[in-house]
Amino acid sequence: MTKLPLTQENVQAIRAASPCHGMLHLALIAALQPQRVLEIGSGFGRSTLFLALGLHGLGGRRVLDSVDIDQRVAQAAMERFDTTPVEVNLYERRSDEFFARCQEPYDYIFIDGDHGYAGFKADFEAAREHLSKRGIIVFDDALFHDMANVLRDLAVPCCLLDYETGFGLYTKTLELRNLYTAPLIRSQQDVNPTVAFEVAAFRRAYRVARALIPLSVFLSRTKRRLKKLLGVRARE
Repeated sequence: MTKLPLTQENVQAIRAASPCHGMLHLALIAALQPQRVLEIGSGFGRSTLFLALGLHGLGGRRVLDSVDIDQRVAQAAMERFDTTPVEVNLYERRSDEFFARCQEPYDYIFIDGDHGYAGFKADFEAAREHLSKRGIIVFDDALFHDMANVLRDLAVPCCLLDYETGFGLYTKTLELRNLYTAPLIRSQQDVNPTVAFEVAAFRRAYRVARALIPLSVFLSRTKRRLKKLLGVRARE
């Protein structure tokens, strides 16, 4: 079977690929230029494809490790593409088992696994321990009640990049500067079992507003904001 080249056009043609998260991953990876990336929770391989695409665009040998208890769908998606020179490793195990054996730090960690309180808290704390000095942790659904409560209880300074998907970002730089910029839910009284009504209303308004901004402008602003936030200059 002839493998497809790893291009944005080919990745977006895959039905499982999510362009919203994908564009955010591409912008973050372009700004940070990580050598090692870790994904917790591959699901249908949506983010796995875009993470690999982002690393591929940087050139040179880079590593993407993806962890999930079931990698069959993600593996089928990845097998369609030639990811060289990016090394993609799919680990079929629990995240706590992976972190227990993990020895290497990562520059970019995406958490999209267990969305329950205990599961997300364990993944987030383990990710912080395996984060490089210049690294970042990103996660989605940050406005969902269990995940928002974890970030609140840990008093973790973070930045919310996208209100519609709850796509959040944490760096050690933010923690050192004691910055807390994410308007996360503060208490369980603010939420229902799925998501706060106020958040849902804001997401709808934000979706309409963002639709008026060309995607190129949105990505350009995101890159500038990230470079200023992280103090990282993109390599030429």
